[in-house]
Formats: sequence, C-alpha cells, structure tokens
Amino acid sequence: MKWLVPILPLMLFAAVSCSKTPDYVINEDDMASLVADIHEADAIVTIERESYRTDSQKTALRDAVFARHGITEEQFDTSLVWYGHNLDIYSEVYEEAIKILENRQKDIIAEAKEAGEKMTLSGDSVNIWPSSQHAIFDRKRNGNDIQLSFSINADDNSHAGDRYEWRFIVYNASSNGNALIGVDYADGSSEYHTQQIRPDETAKLILQSDSTLNVSRIYGYMVYDMEKEDAVFADSIMLYRSRLNRERYNYHNFQRKVKQ
Repeated sequence: MKWLVPILPLMLFAAVSCSKTPDYVINEDDMASLVADIHEADAIVTIERESYRTDSQKTALRDAVFARHGITEEQFDTSLVWYGHNLDIYSEVYEEAIKILENRQKDIIAEAKEAGEKMTLSGDSVNIWPSSQHAIFDRKRNGNDIQLSFSINADDNSHAGDRYEWRFIVYNASSNGNALIGVDYADGSSEYHTQQIRPDETAKLILQSDSTLNVSRIYGYMVYDMEKEDAVFADSIMLYRSRLNRERYNYHNFQRKVKQ
C-alpha cells in the first residue's frame, strides 16, 4: 500500500449519529479522527522533505499514527476496502472530514494570534492560497474533464522579482495530468511555466517573476481527464510567495514569456 493512499478515506466520515459499519470496520467517528491525523502526517512529510527522505522514515511516522489510535495497518486496509465499496456516502463524508481539519487550523491560528504572533501577508515567505486546501472532483457532478484553477490580483505586498511556488497532490488518478502557473505584468506581457502532474506525488510548479517588472496577476490551473475514476481528489494545496533570491533567479530562464 502506498503511503499516500490513506488520504482516500477523507471522504468516508458519515454525518450520522449511529454507525453504519460492520464490527470489523473502524466506525465513522474513529475513522474521521484517524484520517485527520494521517492527513497531518502527510502534510509534515510534504513540508519537511529533508527530514523524511526515505520510505522507512515515512513508514515510521505512519506507524506512529496507527499506534496512537490503537489499530494496525491491516485493520485500516480492511476498513478502507469496505468504505471504498460504499461510495453512496463519500461526498458527505469528505466534507465532514475537511471540517475537522479546518477547525484544527483555525485553533492553531487563534493560538498564534493570542500569543502575539503577527500573521500578515507581508513576510518574506507566505502561503497566499485563497481558498480551501482540499478539493473533490466527482464524475457525476463535474464530468470527465476537471480543472483546479486560481487567479489572484497582485496587492501592495507583491514585489518585483517575487517567486511563486504552487504545490498540491492529486489522489486516486490513474494517469498524468497537466498544470500551468503564470503571471501577468503591468506592461501587458505574461510569463508562464507548464508541467506534467503525476498521481500521488507532490506537484511543485515554480514561477520566478521578472525583477524589472511589476506583477499584476498570478494565475494557474491543473487539468485532468477522468477516464476510469469515479472521483479524484486534490489535497495539500498551497501557493507560496517568497522574495527575490539572486542565487536562484536563473530559474527564470526556463519559463516562457509572451508579449501583447
């Protein structure tokens, strides 16, 4: 089983007072708590890549999550199979599980503010992603062709030469997708970078803006054709903006520029 596969149960928390699961399956409440912890562990692996380079390090973190909940990986796999055959509740389950994670995030922000930390968009490196860090694409609701996109107007905190890094993970996909990140400049020109997206791997698209031009808009999209899947999930979506770094500015040469 791939370490990143466990994100699938994010859709599997039923918002009901009584359990619909058989005795050998982890019940909805416990599964929701477990999945939230697995998700946070996965986020740690993504953000702290230097500390979790090997499979054994990732496995140790995963096993620690299972031990905390008093279950084995086999029990989790068995439950995952059962939930996977009960797709009639997965949309509601997914939304409920996301609420758990978002509430945890709100608590962290509140604690930071109470401690006197300034949480602004003026720092040297900041996540400026404007919406939820999770998205679900259902074939019945979205059709075969799906798209995750964003468009953000530059503000007073944007500087010439800023570097933008868009990260996300696509789960339950059976083939590669395509993504683009770009910027529009105040002089009417644009610059962009394209990249293939692989399933179950952290996508990282980088756009180094021109240090001589002012950015007016940052935008991007990911497109995927669902040929076999009932649903595809995008998770851990982040858009980092960092200030001009002369040592890595040469990445700028790999981008394409369009003048109007």
